[in-house]
Amino acid sequence: MNTKEKDSIIIVSIVITALLFSVILGCIWLYSPDAFNYVNEMKFNDWGDFLGGSFGTVALFWLILGYMLQKQELQQNTKALELQAEELKNTVEEYKHMLEVNKQQFLLYKKELDILNSPNLITDLTYSYHYDQEHMLSLVELHISIKNIGGEAQNIKIKIDNVPGEYEIGNLKRGENILRSTYVEFEKLRLSDKIFRSRALIEYSYLMDNRIENIKIMEDIKLDNSVLEHLKIFNSII
Repeated sequence: MNTKEKDSIIIVSIVITALLFSVILGCIWLYSPDAFNYVNEMKFNDWGDFLGGSFGTVALFWLILGYMLQKQELQQNTKALELQAEELKNTVEEYKHMLEVNKQQFLLYKKELDILNSPNLITDLTYSYHYDQEHMLSLVELHISIKNIGGEAQNIKIKIDNVPGEYEIGNLKRGENILRSTYVEFEKLRLSDKIFRSRALIEYSYLMDNRIENIKIMEDIKLDNSVLEHLKIFNSII
């Protein structure tokens, strides 16, 4: 109930009160026209009885009116509080939704950042045939080419199956590349007459979120034509 409606009800109530007094006085005059002649002779207890009887009905009317107005205001206040509670609930839900969206965006950003900071090694491992005339040995030369287009990779190592030891490459920062080569006896790389060892294990580590991540990747070692030709020769001899 707004102030305008409340003021209107009070004005109507005052008018009704005035009408009640008019009715009371009219009834007194109608049923006892001489009563007003005894006003000066009335005692205090008579005045009390008169005023009590006259104002009792009006007091009851205002009591009921006040109760109804208060009840209506309480109902409106309760409804307003319920609306505020509903709005607060919706606001909390909206903030929770926004928080979830921000969390998902943060996780997506962190994932992209982790990918960006993770090492990304582009490797090229190739065998080529080499004959050592001084020692009369058939060797294969392993050409190692590694380029890092990601975050820094540390402690890079290469280990060839069934070949003792490992090749220490070291660390590679973003954009760095390295070219190396090493020799291995041809016979050590053959598993049987027709099978040639052509796989290598590449290990490296990197720092992510204050913890060390260790990565192991198996790579195929390519064979150039010289190795394939001599492999055929060796197989045909054997």
